[in-house]
Amino acid sequence: MSTVGVLWTGICPGLRLFEGEESTAWAGLCRVDWSIRGTGAMLGLWQGDDFRVVATSRTLAEWLTETFIAPMWRSAALGGVTWRSITYETAAVEVTVDLDSGLRARAGDIEFELAEPQDRQLIYRDAYALDGATYWVSFVNVSCGQGRLAVGGRPLPGQPRRWTDDQGRLRSTAQLTVAETWAT
Repeated sequence: MSTVGVLWTGICPGLRLFEGEESTAWAGLCRVDWSIRGTGAMLGLWQGDDFRVVATSRTLAEWLTETFIAPMWRSAALGGVTWRSITYETAAVEVTVDLDSGLRARAGDIEFELAEPQDRQLIYRDAYALDGATYWVSFVNVSCGQGRLAVGGRPLPGQPRRWTDDQGRLRSTAQLTVAETWAT
């Protein structure tokens, strides 16, 4: 039996909205139940060239963003999302998650919702390369049929993309991930 050193564990759902072929917004939530950098939550919102992060701990949010989130979203596999600037704000992050009904989160004036959870799968990668480092990562992934983002009570334009894979499972850019663990 081999062991790995856990870096963080928690939930990390995401939602990417589209109008036609154009991505209009992306949001990612991390609620860290334990990490080598402490606990807390953050909700990041990408629009255009800017990435706004509202978090309970700026130190934790910077570590998550620079080590995991930015390198993942810059990759071609996730569409090459980049941003010119990052703004950090400290505020409460409220999260309610239920694998039968979805997710509701609020941080500052940002609202993030996922609904109509469908297929639940355990995802495991024991050699996930990211920005020159290799990680072990596992999570329960739930594709959702609906997702919504709003800022200041105003819904952002676009819808999540949905498709059926070759095994007949719903896939979506509205992803509820729980029991997420990153390790080395």
